[in-house]
Amino acid sequence: MMRIALLSLLLSSPAAALELPAPTLAELTVTPGLQTTWLGGSFVQVEQRLADLPVHGTRLRAEYDPRGELRALHGDLLDMGPFSLQPTVPRADAIASAVAAVQAELGTGELWPPRAELGVLARRGTHLVWVVEVGTVQPLGHQQVFVDAHDGSLHAVRPRLFTALGNVYPTNPEVSDVATVELNDVTNFLVNDYARVASCSDWSDEDTRCYAKESQAVVGADGNFLYDPNPLSETDDPFAEVHMFHHLDLIARWFEDRFGFRTDFGPAGRAVEGIVNFGYANAFFGDGDGDGIPEVSFGQSGAADFAYDADVVYHEFTHAVFGQIVETGFGRFDEWGRDVGAGGLNEGTADLFAMILTGDPLIGEYAAGNLWNGPEAIRDLEDDRRCPDHVYGETHHDGEIWGSFGWNLIDHPAIGPDLTADLIFGAISSWPSEVNWGVAGRSVVETAETLVADGAMTNEQLDVVRELAEAQGLDDCGRVVRLDDGAEPTQAMRGGFRQDGEVFAMPLANQFSLDAPAGTVALTFDVVGLEGTPGLGYTLHVRRGEHIVHDLVPFGNNGWEVAVPADFDFTVEGSDVGTVLELDAMSDPPLEPGATYFFSIAPRPEATLQGFGFADITVAGSAEIVPVEEAPLGDDDDLEGGDGCSSGCAALPGAGFLAPLMLFGLRRRRRS
Repeated sequence: MMRIALLSLLLSSPAAALELPAPTLAELTVTPGLQTTWLGGSFVQVEQRLADLPVHGTRLRAEYDPRGELRALHGDLLDMGPFSLQPTVPRADAIASAVAAVQAELGTGELWPPRAELGVLARRGTHLVWVVEVGTVQPLGHQQVFVDAHDGSLHAVRPRLFTALGNVYPTNPEVSDVATVELNDVTNFLVNDYARVASCSDWSDEDTRCYAKESQAVVGADGNFLYDPNPLSETDDPFAEVHMFHHLDLIARWFEDRFGFRTDFGPAGRAVEGIVNFGYANAFFGDGDGDGIPEVSFGQSGAADFAYDADVVYHEFTHAVFGQIVETGFGRFDEWGRDVGAGGLNEGTADLFAMILTGDPLIGEYAAGNLWNGPEAIRDLEDDRRCPDHVYGETHHDGEIWGSFGWNLIDHPAIGPDLTADLIFGAISSWPSEVNWGVAGRSVVETAETLVADGAMTNEQLDVVRELAEAQGLDDCGRVVRLDDGAEPTQAMRGGFRQDGEVFAMPLANQFSLDAPAGTVALTFDVVGLEGTPGLGYTLHVRRGEHIVHDLVPFGNNGWEVAVPADFDFTVEGSDVGTVLELDAMSDPPLEPGATYFFSIAPRPEATLQGFGFADITVAGSAEIVPVEEAPLGDDDDLEGGDGCSSGCAALPGAGFLAPLMLFGLRRRRRS
């Protein structure tokens, strides 16, 4: 029987039911899921199942005002099912296909045996899929792979493990001394309803996996857990267990007290597990022991114990919160190229809530100082980052945009940490699947407007939020970085390699632009920095008047789709730094003033490159403009029409030395 009236969704409120659009699918059921509260009311996630199969790729939330009245529905109700709910691809075949795809392009080794269950994926149609969980050793990873259960094609891959460096004390050993704190609701071991912690007693460096766990911290004769720090021991440090437990318990209770949020790990219950004391120089939230349930795991490097930075414990726990509230998307390509927004927002939100609790813009001071012997912290979020100028293409780096915005809110006397917490929690609770930077930035402003309407914020505070969002480009962040004012952005080139004669090349996370108004006589695009894998070059795609449009095309035999530039005017190939492109009236094609030029870069593996290629590329551009009334004109007195110039071009400044123009083998292409 279809369940449409969700009578139990609300807190005690005058509303009688959640009014959902009536599903047209007879076997679709909708039930209330996670309910959270915040300054502006409450959110209830609506769980959708088709014939008792979980629905992925679309999420529906009901938002209620403080009076319990339905304010809005966020997301979509599934309105179309797959043509059949009976799989024709066996589970074992789907697992084999998923493992092959992941190990071909994302990592190697088996972190734990892969597993699969049926589900429904609403993404570019509706499909019956095997949802396959695949863990890798090098690099450490956990991928959720969606394999079509009818034809075996691969629809999407979603990362499920998030890593970061870190440690603990009341804050960390760099800024605080060991303090005696009360541990809540423990008996003989570090276990309560919110957290449980153990040490890994059987860690495999080869598999990057924990095979067995034990409790080192046990209650003493006095009923306490009083241990001294032993940060240089990889395997014997009960103090690390105590610190991990204290801070996991603290952050878990904080989220429940403030928002009514509790983690839910199914058969494992609601307490989040922490694992410490193993030889791995990192920390992560994800399934590191193969039991199907994610944990917060902190390794030990021999130089520092990663469980000694409280803010990183908070960061990793917030990944659990984010994962249950936001469907983070699959990491995707679109017409602009590679969209990296969701991953950066995940990492930035984790940093942001850590700063709310610590009141400190530095993340991971202890780990950074002991591991790298110099940096003040893993991340310093006091300095502003702007979107899209500082989008780099790696989640932790990109997260600094959102994190620094959060610190500006926290540090502003008109906003502060408490109001920031509600603003961000309310905003992320409204995010759709495949959230991007522009949606995220606008959501904070819209959340503030809602709180003003409810009387929970003032118009002056709303103005501050708007100003901060605008100052960092988050009010309308797009995917194009303007080079007109001397910007020299650095982005990550990733994934250039050859396979069976094909080239796998992920475009950069952003495109670039240069204005060429009337009077422009020369346009130059430069690569000013290129550091990375030898043999990894690049291809510059150029288009006048519109951004470069990418098509999604299959790659290899694994069902992957990658973004490939499709609508552009011409390309230039390069392999080093220097001037890549010069356009003027004498070039082929000639410069055509009166429009904006757009540029997109993709890695280009040369014959010497084996396997993946990685590089950082820094670019710049400039336009030489002569006011129209001063520029020498041709017979038609029109710098904008035709080829942009006539016989008078020889007299234009710079024309003589710009004659060679295309330095790396120009190829022209224009699609109708």
